[in-house]
Amino acid sequence: MTEPAAAFHHDSTSVRFTNAIESYMTDAQRDRADALAHVHGTTRSALTRHFYDSTYTETFGLIDPTFVRDDLLPADVLDGLLAGDLDWQDVDETFYITDATYVETDLDELATPSTPTPEFHRTVGSADLARPGLTLEWDDLKTIVENHDFDDPTTAALEIHPDRVEPGTLKRRKKTSGQALAAMARVAADDGVVTRGELIDLVLKQLSPGNERHDEVAGKDYLVKEWVPVVGDYLYESPDGSEFFTTFTALNAHINDAVEYGLEQATVDDDTMTLLSVGDWLEAIDWSGSRAEGEQQWEKQVAQWLDDVVEFYQTAQAFPELVRCLDIPVDDRYDDAHDMCVEEASIAYRIAIRKLDQRRAGVIDETYPGNEEARRDLAEAALSE
Repeated sequence: MTEPAAAFHHDSTSVRFTNAIESYMTDAQRDRADALAHVHGTTRSALTRHFYDSTYTETFGLIDPTFVRDDLLPADVLDGLLAGDLDWQDVDETFYITDATYVETDLDELATPSTPTPEFHRTVGSADLARPGLTLEWDDLKTIVENHDFDDPTTAALEIHPDRVEPGTLKRRKKTSGQALAAMARVAADDGVVTRGELIDLVLKQLSPGNERHDEVAGKDYLVKEWVPVVGDYLYESPDGSEFFTTFTALNAHINDAVEYGLEQATVDDDTMTLLSVGDWLEAIDWSGSRAEGEQQWEKQVAQWLDDVVEFYQTAQAFPELVRCLDIPVDDRYDDAHDMCVEEASIAYRIAIRKLDQRRAGVIDETYPGNEEARRDLAEAALSE
């Protein structure tokens, strides 16, 4: 048995859709529709409405549907549109939609028009968007971002799987595109963390198409300089700028771990004093190699310890309120956890400066530069006491 289908006919002037679309579905058609609705995380009716919108827009763009419905388009124009020989943007603008209920007036949006059904987007939940699935167009992303409540702390962070967004889809709308890129970064992140390099790769992959320049290097530099800070505003940047935490939960977990480890490193004890003396350290580890090689290993260890203390200080200074809220014991000498972290880091660095002679300190700084600005800030704080 032949299943009911849309009938077509061709007359002497144009190709037309007839009204012969059957008003019922066979069991096979219903099962297929239910399957599509399931994999796209929506309802059958919403998927159908989305199909109507996308199918019409693909052929007719912003042409007023009443002109099509009432046969008011010139026959050659209609034939060309249906045959794919004519782009809707080449049709006289007098046939375009003018009703504000149909389309927004943002002219930049007209380049790739679409009339998405809001219900379709609401039905595709955040959990579904985080998985591979239906490719999202610009208007889809715009609606998703607009409908997400970013101000509600109980709302899960928006996540969009990068495979759902074809490179070149995003526009130069910093709020929408920035939020969309941040949502993609959350899916691509490793345990809630994405490195600056990974974020740069994501920005270049998504935004390079359509933004090509004669000087390719300059074009990439522009995108990185212009867009990484935009996306970073919707994430949580680490104090040294090397990585981004994609959710508040990931940030808080990092701060807790960093403070716990930092306090351990910054606490000045016998091990610390041994480390700051090359002779004592070589003796403690029972070094059997040459003195020169031993001193190189010692310098490397001291540099790593200094960087640990500096990172600890940076974390405390960058997120004072979050550090104050940590559930850690606070020494009676300090007002709160933040004051304790800052002061412990300053004490450790001050002792290091006094224990290391200027020559050795200079060699360490030159050989293992680390974060020079952060080291300088902590040194100033330590010496001001």
